[in-house]
Amino acid sequence: MTDRKLLVVDDEEGIRIGLSRFFEREGFEVHGAEDSSQALKLIGAAEFAAAILVVRLKGGERGQDLVPALLKRNP
Repeated sequence: MTDRKLLVVDDEEGIRIGLSRFFEREGFEVHGAEDSSQALKLIGAAEFAAAILVVRLKGGERGQDLVPALLKRNP
């Protein structure tokens, strides 16, 4: 069910896991990624109702750079 799928992208494992556990308790199906590469693979494989993106990832990547791919997959 797409309306309960959530993508969490954060390079800090503790934050990613904490957010995932919180939203899973609230009934969401959560998928986590630690970098843009992993996130793009998940975006290509599924549609998400919402995404929580960290502003700055390690290596100079930016979470907001994933927005076009998310919108293309599920406008």
